[in-house]
Amino acid sequence: MDVNKLQFAALLFLFYFITTNIYTQDNKNIYFLTLEELMDARVITASKFSEEIKDVPASVVIVNREEIERLGFTTLTEILQNIPGLYMIDDYYWLGSVNFGVRGFFSTGAFNDMIILVNGVNQMSDKYSDYPDVKINVNVESIERIEVIRGPMSVIYGSGAFMGAINIITTSEEQDVPKSIVSVGYGNYGRTKLNFKHSNQNNNLNYSVDLSYDKTDGIDNQFSDLTTNLDILEYVGLSKNATLKGQMDNARKYFHVALGFDGFFTDFSYAETQKDVFDAQPNYYGGSQLTTNAANMVLGYKKSLSDIFTFITKFGYYSHSHTLDYNIFRPNYYEIDAQNTHSCDFEFDGFLTFSENFNIEFGLYRRTILDILQISDFGYYGLEYAQGEIGLPDNETYSNSAVFTQVDYSPIQKLKLIGGLRVEFLDDYKMEYARGLISEDPAANCPPDSTCLRRIYNATLSPENNGVLFIPRIAALYTLNDNHVLKFMFGKAIKQPSFTENYRQLPNNGPQLKAADISTFEINYLGNYFNTFNINASIFYNSINNLISTTNIFNQETKEWEIFSSNSGTLKTKGFELGLIIKPSDDIIINLSGVYQNSQNLKSGYENITLGYSPKYLGYFNASYLFSHEASIAVLGRYISETETQWKTNSTVENGSRIGNKIKSYTIIDVNFRYNNIFDTNLFCDLKIGNIFDSVVRYPTTTSNIWANKGTLGFGREILFSFGYKIM
Repeated sequence: MDVNKLQFAALLFLFYFITTNIYTQDNKNIYFLTLEELMDARVITASKFSEEIKDVPASVVIVNREEIERLGFTTLTEILQNIPGLYMIDDYYWLGSVNFGVRGFFSTGAFNDMIILVNGVNQMSDKYSDYPDVKINVNVESIERIEVIRGPMSVIYGSGAFMGAINIITTSEEQDVPKSIVSVGYGNYGRTKLNFKHSNQNNNLNYSVDLSYDKTDGIDNQFSDLTTNLDILEYVGLSKNATLKGQMDNARKYFHVALGFDGFFTDFSYAETQKDVFDAQPNYYGGSQLTTNAANMVLGYKKSLSDIFTFITKFGYYSHSHTLDYNIFRPNYYEIDAQNTHSCDFEFDGFLTFSENFNIEFGLYRRTILDILQISDFGYYGLEYAQGEIGLPDNETYSNSAVFTQVDYSPIQKLKLIGGLRVEFLDDYKMEYARGLISEDPAANCPPDSTCLRRIYNATLSPENNGVLFIPRIAALYTLNDNHVLKFMFGKAIKQPSFTENYRQLPNNGPQLKAADISTFEINYLGNYFNTFNINASIFYNSINNLISTTNIFNQETKEWEIFSSNSGTLKTKGFELGLIIKPSDDIIINLSGVYQNSQNLKSGYENITLGYSPKYLGYFNASYLFSHEASIAVLGRYISETETQWKTNSTVENGSRIGNKIKSYTIIDVNFRYNNIFDTNLFCDLKIGNIFDSVVRYPTTTSNIWANKGTLGFGREILFSFGYKIM
């Protein structure tokens, strides 16, 4: 019997012993809200103020603290994988971040299709305008709830809220008792977890402190499980039977503190990740390590001046840095890559409540990029010597400013009309891009006409239409009765080209990029039947224009790789989402969700080619049974249908091919056992078995690592036993 099986057997026996030898009381409904309470649950993300789900002009999913415990979620990415409409792809991206498709749409790189907030604080990385999970290391033990708003949210949040918004909430202003949790976890794949949280409220003062550490050694499959091109292994100095062992490490640290007093509040977080990554080809033994650090600080004030007017104002400061230490043995490639960004923002949101039937929300927002700098020491794009510098010129900044308003009006009791408009303005800004030697050094044997001399490109970017964009939304919500609501919604959203996408245009004098835009039509139905059966169903249609795609082409004349972007994408997606919550008794709850999404590439000549990274069918399932007030078992699963990779950019429609193999459909089943109040104390334990049937999890090849043409691999069976102390 191997070590993993011994661990598995020992943990099962331990959990069986605990849960069968401790008698508890029979109050079984501690974990489960009634379905009527779910209909009336409140969210703050959709409009930045508290409102019931049935009044939100969007499709909403909430994951609360009790559900996280009951289902045994151990990471943020694991939670997001179980949100209907989201599906994960881990391509071992060189910036370390996993990515998610949303409603049939996927952008390669780091996740940038939904805005991600933590306690309302924007987690964007400024250079790529993305939301890399390696800088959002929130420990799940600290999460009170997650609100997922699906559909365009740019009226409220601006560029980046392309397909919606995700708000991870770890604090509570309504806490009436101290809350503390300390836990440790150990599992296979070298998994170790340490977590601490303490929060309290005393009169007008509330505070929360979080600390966590989470480490895994990752998978250790053979490289031959990822690629059919074994020659590339020898090229970088690996044997043909080399494994990924030591090349998939992932260690994360997180610290967060929040304070609130008499309307004033502050929120500070620091995240640090060390993770092995791959960039365009396999690594040599030991791997290439990314180290990333991110700090966010927000100061704010909230005040109700009267029964009619409430406002929130806040100022934020953000820094993000990462260093890549490459270990790739080949000529003319990276060695060190370091990037740093700093930014700040100001936000003001006002709420006018004239009556139950009429209210207005309005706001101002400005985010300023203080600096962007990338320094690289590598052989790059065929250059023999290439120190590179990319960023804003010294003493230069640029800003994105916006004003918005949204009006809610109920002309009759059952009908609510919502209209909103955002006007966003992006400043002109300058870019510098230099590569090659900093000076002509005779010792470098670099003749004056050599390509190794320093090349400098610079430009002033002037966004289209003088940078002004108008973003509308309208909705009509009809309440049939307290248990049935229909929502009719139309909205637009934008995604501005990132700084990185723009500077890549400079060497080839590429065209200025436009903002991508999406228009969404959606009908959503919420229904509650006999308080035992809840339905959340949506029909949606997305039309996406000016998608920004990036192309890598090797120029045979210059012997250099050329990277450039273009607004070449036009897509449409028709979809249907159905979610069912079934509660046949006080101690059983079942969630079933299914998604059908049919995405089509409308680019000329590609209309009949299946779109890459867009599975047609997604399925989600979880069922929980509460043995007693303390003990529960949960089974959860997800299904991803077969998925294609993208079409090669330099191949024709008639004679071309894809960059990797089609990925077969797969189903993952997880099981979680939880026991609270062990020996009538505040001790608890969890046994989480992920992918219990050890199914092969394979993700489609992306342009980040084309060498892995079989697709990249996810975890097999995972076992994590956690033990802790909780006062809540």
